[in-house]
Amino acid sequence: MKKQIKAFWTILSQMSRSKWVIFLILVFILLVVLSFLVPYLEVYQLIITKQAVPLHYNIHFGVDSFGPWWRVFTPTMIGIITFIVNILFSVIYWNRDRMLSYSILAIMPVLGVFILLSSIFITLLNLSYD
Repeated sequence: MKKQIKAFWTILSQMSRSKWVIFLILVFILLVVLSFLVPYLEVYQLIITKQAVPLHYNIHFGVDSFGPWWRVFTPTMIGIITFIVNILFSVIYWNRDRMLSYSILAIMPVLGVFILLSSIFITLLNLSYD
């Protein structure tokens, strides 16, 4: 187990020498932090005392999903889990197929944009539903 952990950190240090890897990871982290800050700064004080908050809006039925206040941060949690899984897979494939590793890392900022958009839409829904 110690060899595997040491190999993981060795490959991670090799990856950190690439400017593209650092750029892609930093962009994703920035987007996930923004996806946390948007609902936290805008609606956290409004929803913390509510039993249920709106989480999804459908154009046919209006608000069709309610949940506890902490579910507003679900996109951020999904982003953190995705970050961990993508880093693990990119480290695993770094020595075998570097292009696959870069592809996994390149998908992360795109996913980060969608996570940020979902956080913005959930925030706007909660602001307009009062």
